Amino acid sequence: MCPFQFKNEATTQALNFFARESGGSIGKLKALKLIFLADRHHLRLCGIPITGDTYYAMHNGPIPSNAKQFAENKITDAESRNYNEKYIKTLSTGKYKSTQEIDWDALSESAKESLEWAWKTFGSMKQSELVAYTRRYPEWKKHRAKIILNPKGRILMNYLDFLKDAPTGTEPCHIMTQGWRVFMEDYIRDMQGTPNIIASTGTSKRELKKAHSQDRN
Repeated sequence: MCPFQFKNEATTQALNFFARESGGSIGKLKALKLIFLADRHHLRLCGIPITGDTYYAMHNGPIPSNAKQFAENKITDAESRNYNEKYIKTLSTGKYKSTQEIDWDALSESAKESLEWAWKTFGSMKQSELVAYTRRYPEWKKHRAKIILNPKGRILMNYLDFLKDAPTGTEPCHIMTQGWRVFMEDYIRDMQGTPNIIASTGTSKRELKKAHSQDRN
């Protein structure tokens, strides 16, 4: 079970952001890799991913499953589809393009910072380079053997593994203190065991902010 609430408008605007930063259009797979890196960064820094998406380990690395559907405009929910189609148009070349300015109201200030960080850090990399790079992270590598045996399959990823440190020489997507990591591990385990509690509630945000502040001081 994904412990976080999926944010459809934030996902659309994350896709929109990367397309506009890329000059108006971008390869779908490259954008999905950048969203993964931005989500990893925001989770480790702020305690919650930008999109709240469900991630799968696939041959091409970590894939945010709903964002993939949004980039392809294959959305079953009518309200989400109508919103997405205002900003994203799928092209026949494996790319999509932005059709409107970014709706910044759909993104928090910290989400904007993590998206900008991801573009500044990885935006110059080619799609194939990003695929290889994101396979370095422990949340994907733990499934590597099974993916090699079944390259067309997919395996559900666990947000707990996003808290693990990247190998030496790989961008950590924010260095976590041990205290903050332990708090987040307990928090995610609690969320995974209580499906009626949504991680983006106001109380949870206050608790996360307090715990993070105390750990950094």
